[in-house]
Amino acid sequence: MKKAVELIVENAEDHPEFRYYIPIIKKAEKNISNQPDICVETVKALFEGISKSILERLDGTKTRDELNRMEVGPLVKAAVKQLKFHDDVVEDDFVTRCVSLTYSLANLRNQRGDISHGRAVPKDV
Repeated sequence: MKKAVELIVENAEDHPEFRYYIPIIKKAEKNISNQPDICVETVKALFEGISKSILERLDGTKTRDELNRMEVGPLVKAAVKQLKFHDDVVEDDFVTRCVSLTYSLANLRNQRGDISHGRAVPKDV
C-alpha cells in the first residue's frame, strides 16, 4: 500500500485526481488486522475505481454507466490491457497476474467478507 501511495504522490502533478485514492488506501491499511473484511472490500473497490479511471482516460469506448456495470475481473483485465497497449513496458505476464489477483481478491471477499452481499450468521467460512 505504501508503494501505491508513493506512486500516486510521484505522479500527482500529471494526475492530481488520483490523490482521491490516498485516504481510501489509508483506510484499508488501518483495517488490515482489526477488520480485515473492510480491508478486502476497500482494496477491491480500489481495483475497480482505478481500473475505471484508466479505462476512461485510455480507452474511452465505454460510458461511466457501462463501466459501473462491469464485474471486477473483466474491468481490471480491460484496464491492464489498455496499460499494456499504451506502454511497451507492460508485459503479458503482468496482465495475467493482475487479473488472477483480482479474481482471488473477489473470491476472498465473497467467501469470507462480513460486509459483502450481506451475511447470515453464523458464516459458512
